[in-house]
Amino acid sequence: TMSKDTPHEIAALLNEDRQFPPSEAWRRNALVNDPSIYDRAAADPEAFWAEQAANLGRLLEHLGLQEITLVLHDFGGPIGLAYALEHPENVRGLVLMNTWMWSLKGDPHFELFRTLMGGAVGRFLYLQMNFSARVIMKGAYGDRRKLTPRVHEQYLRALPTPAERRGTWAYAQAHLGASDWFDGLRQRRDRIAGIPALLLWGMRDPAFREKELVRLEALFSHSRTVRFPDAGHFLQEEKPAEVAAEVHAHLAALARSPDTAAPSPG
Repeated sequence: TMSKDTPHEIAALLNEDRQFPPSEAWRRNALVNDPSIYDRAAADPEAFWAEQAANLGRLLEHLGLQEITLVLHDFGGPIGLAYALEHPENVRGLVLMNTWMWSLKGDPHFELFRTLMGGAVGRFLYLQMNFSARVIMKGAYGDRRKLTPRVHEQYLRALPTPAERRGTWAYAQAHLGASDWFDGLRQRRDRIAGIPALLLWGMRDPAFREKELVRLEALFSHSRTVRFPDAGHFLQEEKPAEVAAEVHAHLAALARSPDTAAPSPG
């Protein structure tokens, strides 16, 4: 969560007007954003993405976590999968939701978004009008009724000033500027092909569509896909109970099948 609010204030917001089930699958952590890291996204997108992946690796190493199941969504997908590619022996399973792990450069669908939001008008809308949280987010929900005024307020408050939104605007542009880094993930895909993967997909997501899902499915030899026809990009918000149940089932299956382990680095 990126906000000027204190972690306690953020945690309070996360607990309000949510329908999260009382489940061990949900652990809510409040993080205070360091805006300086996002400024670097515009200067060197390749280095920025590599840095984010390295940060995750250092965190997991510091915590001493082993036999990890990574639950990844959107931009978290390539960051977490980069860790899995480097340490497949330590990743027991994957849960992937509306994400990707290849270069998007040249894809008309994503290039159009960059063109619209990267120009002067798009920059003005994003920075001055909070267009992402105010407009784009609404369109990313499969059922807009799930985006209650209170939940929406949390996202609107996260980055309340143009100066604070400048970093995430650069972040949104960086994924198309780091095609070499993303292509490097794709080229090493065989290193994680044997990791059991659960794919949970909101089929009304305007960003990551059936096309991206099919391509992601093809990366894994042991995968199961659950499609949510009436959900959009924010699957955890729209289908919290269903997502929690599927994650629990995946973890239970991994616990029952210790021989289905991640491959050793090769």
